[in-house]
Amino acid sequence: MNSRLRPAVRVLFVCVAVLIVAYPVAAGTGYVVKCSNCDLEASLKYGPGRRSQTVAVGYCCTCDKFVRAWYDRTAVETDEERQKLEEPIGYVFCPESGAKHALYACPDCGKPFIAIEPEAFEGDDKRAFCPKCGKQTLDVTGMLKWD
Repeated sequence: MNSRLRPAVRVLFVCVAVLIVAYPVAAGTGYVVKCSNCDLEASLKYGPGRRSQTVAVGYCCTCDKFVRAWYDRTAVETDEERQKLEEPIGYVFCPESGAKHALYACPDCGKPFIAIEPEAFEGDDKRAFCPKCGKQTLDVTGMLKWD
């Protein structure tokens, strides 16, 4: 190999290696959920994408589907704008757990939905209650990276 090309190949190799390592850090995380009792199936996307930022993911009872509140990161110019877009429309108190749950506006109908945090799908028990049929038959069937 030509001695002048060797440094260029090394630089190219380092750039490709950095991109491969950095890609999962920049990508969002998602979960595929499927109910074994009814026909509900969805991909739930959390975190940043190349241009978008997920604010909240949840189930809208009015639309009868999982929804994702998000915004285009390239269109936001200030931290104040970003904070306003990420702020919930309200909170509800859960007397069983003592926790406050954030409410966000459904992007389709504008009605409130409770955010489902990604931690709900982590751990050993990957079965949750299905919001459509009400049974504990909602399984996390996979995890994906998205951008």
